[in-house]
Amino acid sequence: MEIIGECQNYGKMRNQKKLVYIVKKMIVIAKSIMIIKFNRSFQDQLDIHQIKWMRKNKHLIQYMILLMKEDIQHMKALLQKQLQNFIYQQKEIFLQVF
Repeated sequence: MEIIGECQNYGKMRNQKKLVYIVKKMIVIAKSIMIIKFNRSFQDQLDIHQIKWMRKNKHLIQYMILLMKEDIQHMKALLQKQLQNFIYQQKEIFLQVF
């Protein structure tokens, strides 16, 4: 039973490492694109390998952005729920004190 759990954790860890790699690559490309937007003379700074990677993985990048948006919305909902629980607990403590 523990071995299965460890294998699942290892699979999740590998997926997280891939995700981190992809996000880092996307950040580098996004920075390059920002430079290009603000100053066209920096176009040579966008490496040909980055351009190829970006074209090759366009759908992957779009999917990752979609996943990130969903994760952000999910985290926002969780934070709102935690905030409501915290406020409720504080009210309970306040009512007990007074």
